[in-house]
Amino acid sequence: MKRARHFLTICALTAAIISCGCSHKGSSSISSRKHTTTSRQTPKVRTSDSEADRAAKLKAEQEAEQKAKEQAEAAKLAAQKAKEQAKEQAEALAKEQAEKVVTREEKIKVVESKAEMDETHRYHIIIGSFKQLQNARQLCEDAISKDFLPSIMENEEGMYRVGIYSSITEKTARAKIVELRKSHPEYVGIWLLIEKK
Repeated sequence: MKRARHFLTICALTAAIISCGCSHKGSSSISSRKHTTTSRQTPKVRTSDSEADRAAKLKAEQEAEQKAKEQAEAAKLAAQKAKEQAKEQAEALAKEQAEKVVTREEKIKVVESKAEMDETHRYHIIIGSFKQLQNARQLCEDAISKDFLPSIMENEEGMYRVGIYSSITEKTARAKIVELRKSHPEYVGIWLLIEKK
């Protein structure tokens, strides 16, 4: 009887131990599965984060590139505008210089002339002045070789003025001076003599 009880106790203990072992094993397996699942999900989250980072970085690079392109274009337009302004200023200065004419008013008498002149032609374009008549004649010969019809006029102080154009209006004479400065730069020092009456 005692043996039978002892045997049953041993069987019960064995069953309990086996039961505990299975339960522990199952728990370990579940825990392992959870761990595996977690470890599988983590790379997906990292991959997703990495793609988002790459997309953000690409977008930032594209925006920076676009901004740099816009700045370069703006700089190019600014440089072109500055160049155009400089050109306009230079042209305005040249025009101002061209239109600036030295003017003198003198009493004169015509000594020699290749052109027909009368009293109405009071505005004379002068290319040179000399104390010696011979020097004035030499300049006249040079002007004739350039297809001008020069005149030699003497003022009250005995200076010989060599003129290459005469007009009845000051406006016409000034316009002619601007034209001659462009076509004949050797006459850059030309000036306007207004004949006193």
